[in-house]
Amino acid sequence: MMQQDPSAVSTEVGVAAAATWQDSQIRARIAERTAKIQEYQAEVVELERCLNARLPIARLPAELLVEIFKFYMLTNSPKPTYPYPDVTQTPGMWTEYRFRIAQVCHQWREAALDTPGLWADIATTRTECFKELLRRSRQVPLSVVLILEVNNPAKSTILGLLVLELHRVRELLLSVPRSILMDLEHEPNRPSSAPQLRSLNLFEDEQRDENVALEPVPFVSTLSLPELRELEIDSCRLQAVHMLFIPPLTKITWKLGLFRCNLSHFLSLLRNTPLLSALVVLDDDPGFQIDPGPSDTHHVHLPHLTYLRVDCHTAILAKLLSHIEFPKNAELHLFADSSGLGSDQEIVQVRTIMDVLCQAFTPGYLRTFEITPVDNPGDSIGLDFTATSEVPPSDLDMQDTRVAIRFIIVTVRLLPCEYLISTFCGRFPLSGLLYLHVAHSSPFVVLTRRDEFLQLTQLTQLRVEGDEARLLYDALRVREAATGDIESRPMLLEGVGSLLPPIDIDGPRPTLFPSLSYLRLDAVRFRPDWDAGRRFVRELANALRSRMKRGLTLNHLDIRDAIDLDEEDEATLKAVVTRMTIQRREG
Repeated sequence: MMQQDPSAVSTEVGVAAAATWQDSQIRARIAERTAKIQEYQAEVVELERCLNARLPIARLPAELLVEIFKFYMLTNSPKPTYPYPDVTQTPGMWTEYRFRIAQVCHQWREAALDTPGLWADIATTRTECFKELLRRSRQVPLSVVLILEVNNPAKSTILGLLVLELHRVRELLLSVPRSILMDLEHEPNRPSSAPQLRSLNLFEDEQRDENVALEPVPFVSTLSLPELRELEIDSCRLQAVHMLFIPPLTKITWKLGLFRCNLSHFLSLLRNTPLLSALVVLDDDPGFQIDPGPSDTHHVHLPHLTYLRVDCHTAILAKLLSHIEFPKNAELHLFADSSGLGSDQEIVQVRTIMDVLCQAFTPGYLRTFEITPVDNPGDSIGLDFTATSEVPPSDLDMQDTRVAIRFIIVTVRLLPCEYLISTFCGRFPLSGLLYLHVAHSSPFVVLTRRDEFLQLTQLTQLRVEGDEARLLYDALRVREAATGDIESRPMLLEGVGSLLPPIDIDGPRPTLFPSLSYLRLDAVRFRPDWDAGRRFVRELANALRSRMKRGLTLNHLDIRDAIDLDEEDEATLKAVVTRMTIQRREG
């Protein structure tokens, strides 16, 4: 074995030492310059703070600045359906705006961190973020959205954090598997009450085990909730949450999902909530089951109810409305699906519904009314009846007006729709109506029902769309007696019988819409080969002339989007508008 030269070894050691020395010097210089950079950065930050302090907004008091922050967050929040959300809504990305606010400048960050209320809305399943929001919110009431999956590794930790702060939770949306909630049952220090909880939204994944699904929801069902006012249940068995129907409740939202429920059981639980002001029942599947004729013991009196929404089968809606008593002029949103009902059964159920609705409003309360078709797949027919207690603006747009009643029905037969139109126009309290909107409602024409509109003596604005304008002139014409013209008669269907009011086509005919001053026609379609456009213009002119003779001249006639009208007829129509109205507007 050869021995290494000692001088060579010494040289290698020296080179290594020199390299080590150079590396240490380099690192030292880097550290020195890094320290200077940090020093300069700190100085720059201080100078920027001084510069920001000279801005006008920096002179605002912290209290006013915080109010601006709150307004900024609220204006970026999802806008709920007035006055109650239609479906379960979770906080959107608007909660992230508070983090943006805290990163603008030092003053804003200090003001934001010193305002616990900005951090009291918690919607996260990240443990560290959950902890930080709890810390920043200090002891103010919390609004928490907690949606945990079984495979979430932090589920127990986050739920444990929530339980520790349950005493200050005011609003809670909870979607947690039963297996996780059951673990809390064995915790010796678990809370027995949520003293500040006012709103509880409980969602449960559908249980495959029928026996487990019928058991009370673990932990939640054992809590004392003295301040609970709003309860929303989604896809839970009624037997599992019945203990939550307590007297202080003012709002209940219940979505059945795929579960089945006895209607009489639900009605009996509603009797425990006399202070209820809002009730929402969503049964799309449907899941309600009707026991053989609920007796009067299931009649529910809700003297404070101001909002009712029900989406369900027509038979369920009829039974529910006939067993709930509520004040007049409550806001009603009703959707009825008549699938599976026979013709006679459907008419009986629709009649029951209308008997309740015709008594639901005081005379003169409703000011606007719309009849529009609903698009449905297949052979089904849908009608949408909407009324409000407010008069729309001059452009006749009801989008921003508050709905008093909206009733949508989907069926496969004309008969229920004919009966509904007849009842709404003839029996519904529309005597104070100022605005009527009738959209194209093929295969029937609403405005042929002249005698059923006679109560609209105060109507000042009329909007008509599509084929509904085809026979409008007959509704507007002033005549002493009927001519017997088949087009002037209300359309009757075979088998309707006594369901529709009798029509006297040979007697005197009072003037329809005597107070009308504004008429708007939209998307009126004519077929040139039928000479329909020319006939319409001629008959409309005759109708307006008959009204002028009796001092019933229109102030305004607005015709928009007349389709398939030739140039000659269009010129004639413009002349009619000019001569027979006080104001002129060409469409």
